Amino acid sequence: MLKVGMRPGEYITIGDDVKIVFSGGTGRHIHLLVEAPREKKILRSSYSDNDDRAPYYAEESLSKEHVRNLVRSQKRKEAAGN
Repeated sequence: MLKVGMRPGEYITIGDDVKIVFSGGTGRHIHLLVEAPREKKILRSSYSDNDDRAPYYAEESLSKEHVRNLVRSQKRKEAAGN
């Protein structure tokens, strides 16, 4: 198991076609964005493998506000020289 500390806007890739972006969080909650092909079945731990429900829906795109926040975060990181 890999444990990763991340800042908003940072991401990890899994293989060539899965990208997980940390978009922030508060307290005990984090917000992740998962970009993957539709063929990949992605379930959070509160759902079983036998559960036929579709707990997630595909986002057409990120909201404009979220994109602005990610861009600001990246610019702050670059300005800090990290």
